[in-house]
Amino acid sequence: MSESKSKGKSRTSSNDGYEKLLNPVPLRLDEDTDIMITALAQKRKETKQDVMRRILKEGAQAEFLEKFAADELLSLIRKAMLETSKPTEERIVKLLAKAGIAASTSLYLNLEALGTIGKMTVTETTALHQRARQKGMAFVKTPNPVDNVHNEDN
Repeated sequence: MSESKSKGKSRTSSNDGYEKLLNPVPLRLDEDTDIMITALAQKRKETKQDVMRRILKEGAQAEFLEKFAADELLSLIRKAMLETSKPTEERIVKLLAKAGIAASTSLYLNLEALGTIGKMTVTETTALHQRARQKGMAFVKTPNPVDNVHNEDN
């Protein structure tokens, strides 16, 4: 290393294309890994140290992104999903509000019609309303409500 410093090619210099290298770490490799790194170095015409630095850096970046950036990515995906589904949700809410208004209008129109016809007393109309309400609740709560509502006895 003293020879390279005397020639002015220090690896800590930013002028010769090398990044500043810190913390030398002694590393022992098994034979198979050493053979692979030697082959990569020869194929790419790099030093073994450069190959090991590159592989270590790429692996560290990949693991860092996998472990720590996943949370950020997940939050970005959630945000994008909320933004894209919001118009659909708003449309569904409007349709449900219209359906609720139509259902309540129909309910009270039927009650008024039954009351004005005069064939039913107030008590009978109220009882009919309660039975219809119970069947409506059963219709909403059951997975296949049509079968259950029609099979019930009064």
